[in-house]
Amino acid sequence: IIDNVITLTNEEGIFLIDSYFNSIINNKIFKNEDGIELENSHNNIISDNTIRLNNDHGIEFYLHCTNNTIRSNTIESNKKGLYFDNSNNNTIFQNNLLKNNRNALFKNCKNVWRRNYWNGPRILPKIIFGRIGKYSLIPWFNIDRRPALKPYDI
Repeated sequence: IIDNVITLTNEEGIFLIDSYFNSIINNKIFKNEDGIELENSHNNIISDNTIRLNNDHGIEFYLHCTNNTIRSNTIESNKKGLYFDNSNNNTIFQNNLLKNNRNALFKNCKNVWRRNYWNGPRILPKIIFGRIGKYSLIPWFNIDRRPALKPYDI
């Protein structure tokens, strides 16, 4: 899914379910309910997109999305920038997370976060708060150990 403008859908701009080895590259995704949603999808790449002003999630991974890569995206002014629900072993790196109500959160998962830009320069690691456990009541966190000092030119 390459070089599209996807806007005002009242649903997801892009929705993949039970999908494997897809690339979502260089799209402009604005003013939808969710920008991109993956459900039970694996080994996909989401790269070089601008995802802005969506009512709920910029990108949402729901129910067992694994081994996906989110890199070099600008995710801006969404209610939630990135949301992961029971989705593990995904790699999130070199993204600009800007002005979202919540830049990132998760439930019941552990993912790899590297070199993302979080609304401003950071010298210390960025803690991403979430919940874990059978009823998701236990606070938990993932860490972007070396966040970016300046936004990427995407």
